[in-house]
Amino acid sequence: MGQRVSGSSPKPDGVPRVSAVIVTWNAADVIDDCLGSLFDGDPSSVEAIVVDNGSTDGTVERVTGAFSDVVTIETGANLGFASAANIGIERAGGSAILLLNPDTQLLPGALRELTAALDSNPRVGAAGPRLTESNGRAHNHAAKRFPSPWFALARQIGISELLNRLGRGEGLAAGIKGSPARVPCLPGAALLVPREVFERIGYLDESLPMYLEDLDLCARIGSADLDLMYVPDSNVIHEAGHSSTRSPRRDLLFQMQIGQAPWMYLRRYRGRHAAFAYTAALLLGATLRLVALAPLVALARLSGRADGRLTSLSHRASILVQWAIGSKARFLARAWRAFAD
Repeated sequence: MGQRVSGSSPKPDGVPRVSAVIVTWNAADVIDDCLGSLFDGDPSSVEAIVVDNGSTDGTVERVTGAFSDVVTIETGANLGFASAANIGIERAGGSAILLLNPDTQLLPGALRELTAALDSNPRVGAAGPRLTESNGRAHNHAAKRFPSPWFALARQIGISELLNRLGRGEGLAAGIKGSPARVPCLPGAALLVPREVFERIGYLDESLPMYLEDLDLCARIGSADLDLMYVPDSNVIHEAGHSSTRSPRRDLLFQMQIGQAPWMYLRRYRGRHAAFAYTAALLLGATLRLVALAPLVALARLSGRADGRLTSLSHRASILVQWAIGSKARFLARAWRAFAD
């Protein structure tokens, strides 16, 4: 099915400073807040491009009805994040590209701080903001290290937060205050990248599944001898899991996020031994969690006071065990088929 483009984004000088590329799939309940926050600053310097992956909830109608200056591209199908984002990047006219999730809201000055970080040094290949929930809870993974077997085990046995507080965990954001800091990896929820970086290293890899695209992009930016900067004075609200928690395929998405995507990253950049070690660590950690939770879940059921959190934790550990002992190739094929529906 061909693309359908509507809307325009005229700028006084014809060249916007930033082009925001927002990939949507059934985001009608959040897209207004996202776009509204984007234009709260200096709208003349921002171009917004919404690439819709076949929404059925009226997302496109909400955008075209309320935001006439937004370019809307309807793909007609769920192409996945990378393919849809690349369509937006190709269409964008800005000197910097802001990859932005629809479940985000930029707080005042957020975009200004990100662009200032890019302008501060030509070696900056990407800049990312502080991410918080609407209740103020900060996302420590707004700046992070790349996946490792140790981090996988730590998450399952419940010591991730301790490691983070000691500065030895996967999440780094909590320990960075004030000035922008160089970090190994930034999430793709709100990521500002100079256009010339995409022209240098290439666009997002469309062969990769969700949750891996930003890891791969950050790895390629770092390999190009460019810096990734975490900017704590740039603040963006991100309601994590907006789509995945409501999806009927949330188990599959969880397995992809915690299992398959990190495994594929390690296989690509660290080799098959590192990927095997990741699987083993995740299997060990998830099994230990199941063993620890089993008597608590059983006791709650016997007492007639089922604990939803315990049940959820046990279920998640169980499906991670299933992923770890299963075929990674078959899982990926099943995921591609499911996400394409």
